[in-house]
Amino acid sequence: MQGQLTGREGRTAAAVAASWGAATLLGAGALGPLFHVAAADGAALGPAALTSSVALLALAVLPIPLGIASDLLGRRLVVGGGLLVAALGSAAGLVLDAGPLQTASAAGVGAAAVHLAGAGWLRDVLPEHRRDPGVAVAAGVEGLAATLGLPLVALSASLSPRVAGWASAAVTVVVALWVFRTRTDPPRRFITGSAASPE
Repeated sequence: MQGQLTGREGRTAAAVAASWGAATLLGAGALGPLFHVAAADGAALGPAALTSSVALLALAVLPIPLGIASDLLGRRLVVGGGLLVAALGSAAGLVLDAGPLQTASAAGVGAAAVHLAGAGWLRDVLPEHRRDPGVAVAAGVEGLAATLGLPLVALSASLSPRVAGWASAAVTVVVALWVFRTRTDPPRRFITGSAASPE
């Protein structure tokens, strides 16, 4: 079938889908401290709000810079490396006390903003007439992660603010290692378009 993905294309779509899902879970996990404070008595809301806000702001700001970086360094390196950096930032925030270092670690979560880099990877590998199925798979996994992630984070955070963070960081590390094993991205010299400006 013309729209059916080949093995290489399917592996690429699966890796990109997993990376988008992990990034969404990591963003949801950044809200864990807020959910925990809300479930308690509202004390110390300021530090929790600052940490969560910095992480979410970084996730919103960094997609274009990371997309451009993937043009220069390669898709798989930026997607997998970004997820690893984000997981480390999330984990560091769980063991650090509230303060500048914890805020800086929260900013590291923004390295998971690999959506444009992943979209560029799909475009590099999938022919134009088969991109829609690949994008649909990735978007579906991202939507599922958002739908399930927020309720699970809220539930786990009512018990401990660290549970959601550790779980999302662990999932992100596993996905990053999977991305590094998916050697379907083209060499850098064959990347002709920009992930940040696909048209």
